[in-house]
Amino acid sequence: MGRSSFSCLFFYLAFKSIDPKREAYKKHTGAFSIINSVIILFLVVTNLMGLFSGLGYDIPFQKVVPALLGIMFIVFGNFMTQIRHNYFFGIRTPWTLASEYVWKKTHRFGGYVFVVIGLVPLITTFIGSMGMYLFLGALVVGIALVMIYSYMVYKREKGKV
Repeated sequence: MGRSSFSCLFFYLAFKSIDPKREAYKKHTGAFSIINSVIILFLVVTNLMGLFSGLGYDIPFQKVVPALLGIMFIVFGNFMTQIRHNYFFGIRTPWTLASEYVWKKTHRFGGYVFVVIGLVPLITTFIGSMGMYLFLGALVVGIALVMIYSYMVYKREKGKV
């Protein structure tokens, strides 16, 4: 396992222990563990691909990496709704951090968006390098949509007060 994998694991564990809302992690332990495992597995596989490529094996990076990214985002999207209000893990906008209601609504919407973002590289894997550009475009648009949605929910909630 590469240094980046160990660093990632270390920081996730450290953040979990210093978060003022650390009690939330007890409520989303399963989602936290699965998402962290998927991130670490992605890093391990990409490190191994680089290693085997350096040893002379023909590794089809342009097909494997987008597929791995797609799977990773689909997993993120499926577990997004289980993540409880905290300061280090999840979709952290000023509005989600200010309101648990906005957090829940944003993570539900974000879950759907992340699944769609994950489908893009899986579908476009076979069209060459253009597929990666489509994935990056979907990522930018998807994140922008989630941020706008988060802000709108916050404004709507504050209007009720």
